[in-house]
Amino acid sequence: MTTELNIPSRPPIAGLDAAAPADAAAAAAAAPATVAAESDARTVNSTDAGGNVMRHAYRVLSDEEKKMMVELKDAGLALWQKIHALEEAGSREISIAKTKCQEAVMWAVSHLTK
Repeated sequence: MTTELNIPSRPPIAGLDAAAPADAAAAAAAAPATVAAESDARTVNSTDAGGNVMRHAYRVLSDEEKKMMVELKDAGLALWQKIHALEEAGSREISIAKTKCQEAVMWAVSHLTK
């Protein structure tokens, strides 16, 4: 079944869709608090494998892809920390540099995990 925009339908998402309070509480209790980025468990929030641009579904990464993702994030963190160490009075340039560093990692990981 698809919607009028030809987007595959998905099951309700607790907290976003109307659901019985008991169902939402049970889902929240069963969900892990955090999931490591390189873990296959990051797919636990998958609800749709129909190519949704909002990535409701995540594919399981290969071991090489997981390693590369961790390396990209570690390299981005190292650069962000060096930029942060330059900060004296919260300059606009430092703020932009830190944001662009985060953005670069986001886009690289997005490409790797698509």
